[in-house]
Amino acid sequence: MTVGVRDGEEFVMARCLVVDGAGVPLAGVTVSDGVAVAVTDHTGTAELPDAGRPFVWVSRPDGFDTTEWFHRAGGIATDPVHEHRFVLDGVEQPLPVTFAQITDLHLSALDEPASLPLADGLYGLDADGTLVGRPLTRVRDLTAVIDEVATTDGPHGRPRFVVATGDLTDHGTSAEFGMLADALAASPLPVHVIPGNHDHYGHLHEPRSDDDPRDSHGMGTGTTSRYDEHVGPRWWSLTHAGLRIVGLDWFSHRLRLDRDDQEAWLAADLATAPAGTPVLFLTHDQMPTAFFERVAAAAPHVRVVGSLSGHWHTSRVVRIDDQVHANTGNATFGSFDWAPAHARLFGWDGHDLTARTVAIGGGDRLSSATFAAAPGTPVTTGASRWSVRLPGAVHLARLAAVGTDTVVAAWSDDDTAAGGISCHDLDTGDERWRVELDAPVRAGVTWFPDAGLVVAVSVSGGVVAVDAATGERRWSAQLGDRMMAWVHAAPIPLADAVAVGEIRCFAVLDLDDGSTRWCREELTRAENMATTTQGVLQDDTLLVARPLMEQHTFGLDPATGEVRWSGDGVPHHSWAGDAVADPDGSDVYVARLGGRVERFAAATGEVRWAARVPAAFAPGRPLLLDGTLVVTTALGGVHRFDAHTGREVWCTQLPGEGLLAMGPYRRSGLAVPAGPSVVDGAVVQATGEGRIHRLDLDSGAATEVTDLGVPVTVPVLAAGPDAVVATAEGTLTRLSLTG
Repeated sequence: MTVGVRDGEEFVMARCLVVDGAGVPLAGVTVSDGVAVAVTDHTGTAELPDAGRPFVWVSRPDGFDTTEWFHRAGGIATDPVHEHRFVLDGVEQPLPVTFAQITDLHLSALDEPASLPLADGLYGLDADGTLVGRPLTRVRDLTAVIDEVATTDGPHGRPRFVVATGDLTDHGTSAEFGMLADALAASPLPVHVIPGNHDHYGHLHEPRSDDDPRDSHGMGTGTTSRYDEHVGPRWWSLTHAGLRIVGLDWFSHRLRLDRDDQEAWLAADLATAPAGTPVLFLTHDQMPTAFFERVAAAAPHVRVVGSLSGHWHTSRVVRIDDQVHANTGNATFGSFDWAPAHARLFGWDGHDLTARTVAIGGGDRLSSATFAAAPGTPVTTGASRWSVRLPGAVHLARLAAVGTDTVVAAWSDDDTAAGGISCHDLDTGDERWRVELDAPVRAGVTWFPDAGLVVAVSVSGGVVAVDAATGERRWSAQLGDRMMAWVHAAPIPLADAVAVGEIRCFAVLDLDDGSTRWCREELTRAENMATTTQGVLQDDTLLVARPLMEQHTFGLDPATGEVRWSGDGVPHHSWAGDAVADPDGSDVYVARLGGRVERFAAATGEVRWAARVPAAFAPGRPLLLDGTLVVTTALGGVHRFDAHTGREVWCTQLPGEGLLAMGPYRRSGLAVPAGPSVVDGAVVQATGEGRIHRLDLDSGAATEVTDLGVPVTVPVLAAGPDAVVATAEGTLTRLSLTG
C-alpha cells in the first residue's frame, strides 16, 4: 500500500494491477471499490483509497473477460506490491451479438407441502396441517431454462451470455444462494447477476445478531449482507462488443442503504467511457424517468440505449425516444399477467438493440405466444369461416363488437415495443382500419356507441379515442410517467367520459377532447402489482380495484374521484377478475383471489352473498345472464351460480393439460385466463391450450369442442351463432360452433 494526499490529508491507497493472460499490463482498464473509480496507467496499475469497502473489482473491458473479476475485502496477496491483481483473458466479441435476459427465478429450498388445498395456490399444508409456502423453483428448473435458452436463436444467433435481473432466490437464505451457485456452475453460458428485493430477505428467514434491516416502506425490510457473502458485488459494469452493461442494486437503492454510493460510482464509472458509448442498465425494478434524467446530467457524453428489469412478473416493453425499456416476466414459471414462462433474447449490432421474446417450452410453433404474432399464415380449422393474421398477439385484451358488422381487436408486439387496434368486417374478416398506439396493448378496447368512439390504452398509459367507423384519431392523452405505467385494465365507460389508468395514475377523461376531469395518484401505495381487472360504474359509484394491496377495492365518486368507501384490509381478498354490474339493480359481482365469489352493493361494499370455487384465481370476467352467474377458474372449472342467492347450480371441469407454463407461479396444467361468453344460448369457454368448449347452459354438459392448437387468453365474441376468437399468437378467426 502507498499513502496518498487529498485536500491536504493523507490516506492509504490500495494498488491494483491488471494484466492479460500473458502477464502484459493493460492500460485504460477501470477498477473500483464500489464508490471510487480509477483507470490503469501504461503499467497496468491503478490505486484506490483503502476505505474498507467489501469488494474491489475490475470493469471487464471490450475484448476481455474473466471469471475472477472481484476480490473481497483484505485483498489477495499475489505479489508484494499489488494488493489486487486481475488477469483478463482476451476473447473475441464480434458483432452482431445475442445475449439473453432471465429474471425473477425465486430459487427455493422449501420442502414440498404434504397437500395443496388449492392446486394453483401459493400455499399448502404440511403433515401437521400447518400452512406453509411451496417451493417455486428448484435448481433443475433453472438449469433446464438456461439450457433451453442457450440453444435458442435470437436476433443474431444463439446467445453468448445471460443476464439475470434479480429475485434470484425466494427467501435470500444461505441454502438458496447455494442452489444459485450450483445452477450457475452448471450453466453452459456465463451468467451475470444482480440482486432483487427477495435476495435481501434472508434476515426474515434465518435471523442473526448482525442483521440491521432497513424498511422499504412498502416492500418489507431488507439486508444486503447475505448477498455480499454468497454472491459478490451488487453493482458493477462490463463492456461487451462495445456495449457498456451496468448492473445496479435497485432494492438497496430504494432502501437508501447505498443510493448515494451507487449513483456516485455510476457517475464516476460512466466518466471513464468514451463519448458516444452505448449504455444498457440492468435493474430489478424499472427505474423512473427521474433516474435517467440524473444519468443524462451526470454523463451527457454516453448514449443510454435502454434498460432491462423484472420484479413485476409481467411482460411490458416500451420505447421512449431511442431507448428500449424491457420489463420481463418469470423465466421458470408463469407470470401474473398470464404470460408464459419466458426469456428475452437481445441482439446488439453496434448501434441498435433488438429483441426476441421466447416462451419456455414453446418450440418453434408457440415461442411467440402472448408476445408477438407468429410468422406465416393464420390458424384455421374446419370450423373457420375466415381467418386473418393480426399485426401482433392478442393477450388479455377482450374483443369488442362495434355496431352490428365489425369487431375491434387490440394487439401487441413486445419484440418491437409496438401495439395498436384493428377493426375487421364480421362477415369477411377484412381489415377496415388500423391505429397504432405508443406501446403494446394488453387492455381491451371500449366502445362508446352514442359518441361513435372506440377508446384504447397502451401498457405505458397512452390513451387514444378513434372514430369507430373510420379509425380517425380524435384525441390522445397520457397517464402519468410512461416509464412507470403498467396499464392492463380496459377503460371504463361513463356517461360522457372514460375512466382509465392504474395504481400510479387513475383518471377520468372527457370523452369529447380527452382533457382530464380528475386524476388520483394516491389511492393506495404504488408497488409492483399490475392491475388487469376492469372496474365498473354502478349506482353512481365508480368501482375500481388494485391487486394485493391492503385497501384494494374503492368506491369512488365518478364526478370528483373522492373515495366513498374502500376495503377490506386483506391483500389476498383483492379482485381476481373484472367486475360485472347487475343491469336490473345496484349490485356488482366479482371473483376474488382465493376462490371467493361475491355479490355486493356498489354504493357501500356490503356483501349480499358469497360463494366459493376451488381455485386461487378466476381471472376472467364472470358471465351474467338472466339471473345466472357463470364463473370460470384458472384451472378450468366452469361454475354456474344462481345470481340472486349464490347457490351453485352446476360445475363442469374442462379437460386439458395446457400448452405452456401459464398462470402465476405455475409450470404445468390447464390454464384458463379468459372468462366465459354466451353464444347462441350456450356457454362458450376458451382455454390456454387453444380449445373452444361449448357447454349447455342448463346442465353444464359439454356439447362441442373446437381445437385451435394455440393459446387463447381472451373470451370469444358472439357473432350470431358463430364465435369470433383472437389467439395469443395473432390470429383472428370466425368459427362455426354448431358442427
